[in-house]
Amino acid sequence: MDKTSSKKSKKSKENKKRRTSTDTFKVDDKGILRKQKELMRVLHVKTFQLQHGNLSYLDYLELREELLRLNVLKDVLLRMSR
Repeated sequence: MDKTSSKKSKKSKENKKRRTSTDTFKVDDKGILRKQKELMRVLHVKTFQLQHGNLSYLDYLELREELLRLNVLKDVLLRMSR
């Protein structure tokens, strides 16, 4: 009985390893598109704030850094969708 239970536990561990390794490489196109749309919406709002807002210099710097970070994220998502 000990041998069969150890074989079952080994098989279940192998199956779990296989599932997790394939899941990490799988690209969810719908999820990427949803993230791209949300990112474009946020970029539009932040750009509008930058252009039309009365910002202090510190707020301006923070907003500019956030826009740079979001643009890099946009490029990464574009590469993932190709």
